[in-house]
Amino acid sequence: MVSTSTRSDRRYMIVSDPPSERASQSPRVRIHSTSRLVYAGLHAQLVQRAGVAVEPEESLSEGVVEVVAPSLRAIDDVGTTGESILCVVDEPPPVDEVVTAVRSGTSVVMSSADGAELGVVLRLVSGGFTVLPRELMRCVGERAAQVRACNELTETERAALQAVADERRVSEIARDLNYSERTIRRHLRRAYAKLGVSTRPTAVAVALRSGIVEDRLIGRRGRSM
Repeated sequence: MVSTSTRSDRRYMIVSDPPSERASQSPRVRIHSTSRLVYAGLHAQLVQRAGVAVEPEESLSEGVVEVVAPSLRAIDDVGTTGESILCVVDEPPPVDEVVTAVRSGTSVVMSSADGAELGVVLRLVSGGFTVLPRELMRCVGERAAQVRACNELTETERAALQAVADERRVSEIARDLNYSERTIRRHLRRAYAKLGVSTRPTAVAVALRSGIVEDRLIGRRGRSM
């Protein structure tokens, strides 16, 4: 993974190895969107503010950056299969979607980016790099750390977390796992520390999101512990 700052902004990171050959510094793009209004707005911004050549959507030219909006999910909706994809998103995508995007080589930029930012990012993407806003990269890093932490949980810590997710009290967990309440609290403190959290609700949220516990209380969560 390579970190970099652009000439006009320091809010982006390159998250791929440098390509063996750089493409033209004057990128050409094709825009894809499920919304014609979004398409028109993005077209105007790219042409008027970023100075980028936009090809017709039906064009079959190679070496073109496929610009997709307004979300990562739109990539599947519009069916683009280009090698260089830049997704312009209105809101920060879920971390899991960002991780999938990074693995597939898809770059991401926020729709709030100005013309200069878009121009810089497009040149990098055209050159074969994968680019992410730093704010999204931090989220990816946090999720990776949580995944590593989940893998370090002991069997007892996982069982205790599952019981917490089931909204069971410490006394109930201790009885079910055949430990003292003091020992259960110690296991939970260790589990929380590994997950980088300090409260039960946050621990449950992280554990559910990471798939290490099951949500057996869908629609019934919230009983005081």
